[in-house]
Amino acid sequence: MMIKVMITLMLLVCSLPLHALPPLVDSHWVQENANRKNTIFLDIQEAINYRRIHLPGAINAPYSFWRTGEVQPPKGMLPKIDALERWIGSLGISNNDTVVISAMGISAGDMAASARVYWTFRVLGHDEVTIVNGGLVAWANAGGKLEDTVNQLPEKVFSATPNKSLLADKRGVKAALQTGRTLVDARSVAEYLGIYQASPEERPGTIPGSRNLPYEWMTVNGSGQIHSVDKLKKLFVQRGISGDEAIHYCHTGNRASLTWFVDYALLGNKKAQLYDASTQEWARDVSLPVTAEIDL
Repeated sequence: MMIKVMITLMLLVCSLPLHALPPLVDSHWVQENANRKNTIFLDIQEAINYRRIHLPGAINAPYSFWRTGEVQPPKGMLPKIDALERWIGSLGISNNDTVVISAMGISAGDMAASARVYWTFRVLGHDEVTIVNGGLVAWANAGGKLEDTVNQLPEKVFSATPNKSLLADKRGVKAALQTGRTLVDARSVAEYLGIYQASPEERPGTIPGSRNLPYEWMTVNGSGQIHSVDKLKKLFVQRGISGDEAIHYCHTGNRASLTWFVDYALLGNKKAQLYDASTQEWARDVSLPVTAEIDL
């Protein structure tokens, strides 16, 4: 009996993953894992910038390709699943690969773009994905070398197992208004108050009851370096955001990707969602409520 138990325990240990991939990695981790098998560094700069500098061995997948076009609102949405499958496979990424996302890392906007791509992979059911904190800037500041070689990988097959629980829509936000579920507005204070209007077609203000958490507050002085988890926890508490079911939104679902990433990946709130269409959809629909603290 004892031998059987020991064998069972050994099999269990052997079946556990060799590493636990953190959602956010630093330059030391990049150096340690640069040559690890099935690890793909994904640079999301536009091609012209990628050709100048990127992490050694990184392939290019410009951020603009991860969202739908700018033809009409709602724009910048999650592309169709089958299109993403083909696109990711063409990059040389399979379901067996670990994806490490890197941006330039100059600003909070760079980290929001990284978070949006991270969210996309998680929506596709691909959990082996992480972000380089501070991007290329942090890597270079740590003494890491950069290259300008255009890298390409052989095409692979990538198959999605969609996880739509990470995605909120207009119906879900309407329901949240009835249940009191937390809504997080990641736009600027001016947008939240109604002082700044994104476009004439959109009513100024916020979704009633929302908590304002400007996305750049997730980083140190608006840089590409994300705050420590301890500081982020305190910030969320200070803004009255607690629990694990918050819906994050902004104007087009870009900036809110960063507050969602912090909530979901760093603070561990696994029911946090991103409202993809955000206010570009909500504020145009006159049947839906919008409130402005300052009516101009």
